[in-house]
Amino acid sequence: MLPMKIAGIRRSERKQRALAAREQLEMADKATSKALNLSGGFGIVNTLFMSVQERTREIGLMKAMGMGSRKVFGLFSLEAVFIGFLGSAIGVGIGVIVGTAISSLLAGAIAAVRIGTSRGKKRIAPSSSTKSPR
Repeated sequence: MLPMKIAGIRRSERKQRALAAREQLEMADKATSKALNLSGGFGIVNTLFMSVQERTREIGLMKAMGMGSRKVFGLFSLEAVFIGFLGSAIGVGIGVIVGTAISSLLAGAIAAVRIGTSRGKKRIAPSSSTKSPR
C-alpha cells in the first residue's frame, strides 16, 4: 500500500495538479482545433473563389444558355464536394499505408531488441529500490 505522502505531495494535491494539467491540455486542444478549422475553411473558400474566377467564361456561357445562378452555384458546390471527398479518401489511404509501415518497422525494431537481450546480451537489472522486501 502506498503511503499518503509521497515525495512531499499529498494524494489530494497530486489529484488537483493532475486535473489542472488535464484542463490545460483540453484548452490547448480546443484552441488548436479551432485554428485548424479556421485555416481549413479559408483554404476551401479560397479554392472555390479561384475556381470561379478562372472559369468566368464558362459561367457566362452557362448563363447565356439559360442556366440559372442557383444551378451554376450548385454545380460548383458539387464539384467542390467531390474533390473534397476524393482528397479525403486519398489522404486516409496514404495515412493508413504510412501508419502501417511505421508500425511494422517499430514492431520489428522492438522485437529485435527483445530477442537481442534474451540471447545472452547484457540486460539491465532492476534496481534494489523497486523490489518488494520479503
